[in-house]
Amino acid sequence: MTTFAQIKRLEDLTTAKVNYYSIQLLSDQESDENEENITLFERFIQKHQGKTEIQDNYEEILDWLEIRMGELFGAKAKYFRFENESHALPPPIQFLEGEGDHTLRLYCLRLSDSVVFLFDGGVKTTRYAQECPNVKDAFYQAGKISKALTQALKDGDILWDESGGNIVYDDFDLFF
Repeated sequence: MTTFAQIKRLEDLTTAKVNYYSIQLLSDQESDENEENITLFERFIQKHQGKTEIQDNYEEILDWLEIRMGELFGAKAKYFRFENESHALPPPIQFLEGEGDHTLRLYCLRLSDSVVFLFDGGVKTTRYAQECPNVKDAFYQAGKISKALTQALKDGDILWDESGGNIVYDDFDLFF
């Protein structure tokens, strides 16, 4: 089955160092009529915000997005977990502070130090994401979207701006 989606810039999260984007899935109807008119990242926020059992994990991921990568370091490759075609946060354990299980995953695609697409995620309870009932759908979805975005870059549907620090795209439907 083919899924249609559009790129949405996350204006409230974008910082001086990192431009954040997400994907809005579209139904067969026009996007304005779509009842779930939210991005995958907004879905992640809605599912995990305020859940006391993962609050530390949730706040840590947001801290990395907003402060550590967003204001201090940029979206360096070393801060992302490699997840086949996509990436995930929180960063690998050597970059994390404090104790904890760090089980909450946010799947994403890092295109450069200054461009990151944020998708959905969940609490990983098994060694491999593909085996986890909580994250396997988000994991596979992130992989498909990452492939489609990479292909859109190759095809010229998404271009790098003159500075090379952001992307330029006309409204187009992403298929995956």
